[in-house]
Amino acid sequence: MSFHPTAAQDHAIRELQGQTTTVVAGAAATTDIAVTGIAVGDTLGSVLMFAAGVPSDVSSEASITSAGNIQLYSTDSTGNQLVVEWYAHVGS
Repeated sequence: MSFHPTAAQDHAIRELQGQTTTVVAGAAATTDIAVTGIAVGDTLGSVLMFAAGVPSDVSSEASITSAGNIQLYSTDSTGNQLVVEWYAHVGS
């Protein structure tokens, strides 16, 4: 028996293959945070902020603002580390 994915399944598989995770330094709220390789059109999976070693999920306020940049709209992450996970955009 062979597996033949639907178009939607094929798209999901290709997007998962483009999953990337990186650690970056935080910044003031509404300030660009450089994330090498991220692009407008990619899917932001999660953003975890580590302050004094304690993680907090700030994904809900994160967005990709331009090629190579994300922003947090209300949290000042200056001096903290962010773990950013995203999925590279794949064609339809």
